Amino acid sequence: MRFARLPLAFAALLAFAAFMNAQEKSEEAAARRVIAGFAEAINRGDAKAFGALFTEDADFVVITGKYLKGRNEIVTYHAGLFTGAFQGSHLDVTSVAIRFLRPDVAVARVATKRTENGGKEMRTSFPMLVLTKHGEAWLITAVQNTLTSGPPVPPVGTPK
Repeated sequence: MRFARLPLAFAALLAFAAFMNAQEKSEEAAARRVIAGFAEAINRGDAKAFGALFTEDADFVVITGKYLKGRNEIVTYHAGLFTGAFQGSHLDVTSVAIRFLRPDVAVARVATKRTENGGKEMRTSFPMLVLTKHGEAWLITAVQNTLTSGPPVPPVGTPK
């Protein structure tokens, strides 16, 4: 009799594994949408949409090494880039790798390419983002962005 239940237990285990795999894929898709929104907001120069992707207490180390603390500081800094040196530039996400540390915490390693000055200049960077789940929404709580190629980034407020 004990062995008769074995196929049922195995089937339940397979169903649970399939459910967990589907759940992880759904969460990964949601995290990828945040990363896509990150690039879209930058490309539109939309500081408000950019800020909506971050937790209130987020940290951001930009590619110059400057440390930004909190959503307001992150938005203010990037708004200066959107209307200054990066106005009219275009950011492409070239690859994304996501790892879940817990069901509500993910690390995303993102490769990007930014073209500027009508395609005459290009920078690549490798931001690492920490995303946390708040209710049903994923938000960015930390970013460490590293310049991997291209010219140094001019200070905020530098005219185009």
